Amino acid sequence: MSTCTSWRLLVVVLLAITLGVAACGGTSTPSISETTESTTPTEGPVESTPSDITTQSDVTTPADGSGGTPPAVTESPSTSLDAQAAVDVALAAVPGGAVIEIERDRHHGHPTWEVVVRDADGSGIELDIDATTGDVLRREPEELPSYARASAPAIDVRTAMASALAVTPGVVDEAELERWKDGRVVWEVEIVGADGRHAEIYIDATTGEVIR
Repeated sequence: MSTCTSWRLLVVVLLAITLGVAACGGTSTPSISETTESTTPTEGPVESTPSDITTQSDVTTPADGSGGTPPAVTESPSTSLDAQAAVDVALAAVPGGAVIEIERDRHHGHPTWEVVVRDADGSGIELDIDATTGDVLRREPEELPSYARASAPAIDVRTAMASALAVTPGVVDEAELERWKDGRVVWEVEIVGADGRHAEIYIDATTGEVIR
């Protein structure tokens, strides 16, 4: 048999074997694309953690529906007692007394009125009055000058403050009974004007005359 014929027989045998394997349902080798597709994991949807979720209760909506930041609540300012009101509180705390001195002060950082009252027996009492609420915060004895111990002034502090304000409009910051250089007892009333300037008005405590 020639060499050429032998090669033909070999090819025929191999072909027959290949067809026989295919007919038996042999498992074919998966393609590269199929292998890659089956081995690559499929990414699923990313789950949201509780911290990523914004609930309706977390969102604050202002009452006006504007969607912006709610406006801050501002408290109404407290109304302070003026000098006349502070005098009324002091005289209610010391019945039958007469105010000898009143001035603005601070008690533990809080605005107050410091009021010195001569009681009916001629003794001095110092009061600290809350300038916002009118509460008496402190009460203690106070040494009075001789001209205040003898008797109460004929012109009381409320009349003196009103006379001073008639001369110089503003707010009374202080009023004090003192002895004038000529021996007269006078009221020294300090007033703060609308421009912030301080003025001192002197009222005769016996006659009510405005000295200057």
